[in-house]
Amino acid sequence: MEPDVPSTVQRLARHLRLHPNVCDTSEGIVRWWLADDTPTLLVEAALAWMEGCGVVASARAADGRTRYRRVLGPGLDERLQALEDDPRSLQPPPPDAGRGVLH
Repeated sequence: MEPDVPSTVQRLARHLRLHPNVCDTSEGIVRWWLADDTPTLLVEAALAWMEGCGVVASARAADGRTRYRRVLGPGLDERLQALEDDPRSLQPPPPDAGRGVLH
């Protein structure tokens, strides 16, 4: 079965729920979190979806690369579980809405 954005969101939500302190680039996420050949562009689309849902935040590091991590806040584990159960249960806001912020 070919990976798609919703199934990638499920996999990332599970990883973030089980490993709350992880932080990595999209390339590192493919290599270490997913440990397969999921296309980086697909992972980035899933991360954008999750960022729009308010469960993932991105930050540009000193080396110029973007790193992703889960946001902090009440109810986050429940929101990640909802995405893991059904990625469409939380829909991201329109693309012109604001981005998540690292805490």
